[in-house]
Amino acid sequence: MVRTYSERGFDPVAHELTVDFVVPGTVGVTGPWAAAAQPGDTLFVRGKGGGYPPDPTARCRISAGRHRAVPGCRRR
Repeated sequence: MVRTYSERGFDPVAHELTVDFVVPGTVGVTGPWAAAAQPGDTLFVRGKGGGYPPDPTARCRISAGRHRAVPGCRRR
């Protein structure tokens, strides 16, 4: 299963990747997987994909979304 999530942080010394996500219910593929996920579970990570590349020269940026969008909106 391939899903896109936003990283919250990475510690290269500890080799730890922090990912925030919201459990979107109990049906379908993503909800049950997210509910069962535990710290230390193995993930396969590939480069950036999808999404919108913000302008790095912009003075400010506003992100808006419902509660399920919070992890993506927190992305730097």
